[in-house]
Amino acid sequence: MTSELPSGIALQPGELLALSGTPKRLPPPRRPRSRRPGPHLSKIRGRGMEFEESRLYQLGDDVRSIDWRVTARSGKLHTKLFHEELERPVLLLVDGSPSMRFGTRIRLKSVQACRYAALAAWSALRRGDRIGAIFTSPAGLQEVRPGGRHPHLLSLLRRLSEWHNALLHEGEAVGWVEERYPAAYPLHEALRTARRLAPPGSLIYIISDWIRLDTELLQLLGALKRHHDLRAVQVLDELEEQLPDSGTYPVQGRDPGPGEAPLVWLDCGLPELRAQHELRFREHQQHLQSSLRSHGVPLISLRTQEDVHDLPLY
Repeated sequence: MTSELPSGIALQPGELLALSGTPKRLPPPRRPRSRRPGPHLSKIRGRGMEFEESRLYQLGDDVRSIDWRVTARSGKLHTKLFHEELERPVLLLVDGSPSMRFGTRIRLKSVQACRYAALAAWSALRRGDRIGAIFTSPAGLQEVRPGGRHPHLLSLLRRLSEWHNALLHEGEAVGWVEERYPAAYPLHEALRTARRLAPPGSLIYIISDWIRLDTELLQLLGALKRHHDLRAVQVLDELEEQLPDSGTYPVQGRDPGPGEAPLVWLDCGLPELRAQHELRFREHQQHLQSSLRSHGVPLISLRTQEDVHDLPLY
């Protein structure tokens, strides 16, 4: 039963609700492209709630916007300019690939991904933005269409918690198929779904360990970036960065195939093994950072033992 699993492996009742406190770093206002009214400022000038400046009256200006105080003070007719207030929908894309069900410090990567997603959702609710989500797994996708108000967010977090805990009981055979057939990698399909689900100008958080970064994934990111504001959140475990100084450990990354050994033994006392492991990690990170930078997508790194409140949301 999921309820019998310890904290850090399963999402416990109320864990995501407890993240509703104000985070230490809130995203600054942006200028979105959505046409729905909301609390963000657009580049389109019009009659709105946010005053920008006064300037000399020009033929065709709305007489209702005349700034009588500045007019009286200057002796010249002035009009007020406003920024139209628009909303920016937020879409949370949480990767449930088998590699996310791993962790050696405090919690699984998948748990930490859900915690960060919940924090971003609470922040969006406070700003008055609509919130949607896509949860991926080798078995398929779950969608939550963008919506506002507190009950919608509570429903989204409940579905996120149930989705995560169901991942823990998925057959590893699904993960085995995914390892051998990269086309089954659910993050590709999730990005395609995001193009359909997210209104133009949305802020999209893509929360994953980003272990796989192929040409197709980068093409999908580039297409999504043309119409949306993206944030790549990479969830890491300390063991992925650096092996222990000593000890021999059994490792099983997936179900073994026919004729394969069920376990691989790592002798961490071998300096060359640790060096090779760290080199592979650095090369992957450099490739990830440069690839995302070329598409104009910021990268936020999140480790399993960190407090999500200490990390930027923007």
